[in-house]
Amino acid sequence: MLWQFKNNLEKAELTALYFWGLNQKYMYYFKNFTDESDTYSEKKFDEEFGRFLAYKIYDPNASGLEEDTMEELKVLLCCNFASEFDLSVIDEFTSEEIVEVIDIYCSSSNNFVPVL
Repeated sequence: MLWQFKNNLEKAELTALYFWGLNQKYMYYFKNFTDESDTYSEKKFDEEFGRFLAYKIYDPNASGLEEDTMEELKVLLCCNFASEFDLSVIDEFTSEEIVEVIDIYCSSSNNFVPVL
């Protein structure tokens, strides 16, 4: 279902989703990159880490960002969002409300959802 959701996004929406996924995994990527490249000068480190992140956005499939983003989306939906709704009663009338809540989750900088 998540892959169907992703495949139905417009290009700008998909890019925004990948930036969200990059933001969610930023510290993970940063730690792994610093562990692997402790010999860089600060300037060289910034340049190489920037290229590393840019490549993730440029080619999300080959760089692993697509899979990382989908995993983060699963965590968001399974652990956080699912507690907000009884997902067993979804129908065509509740789908609009659910999309609105997903938008709120995705636009929130700290994944806090205000009480509706």
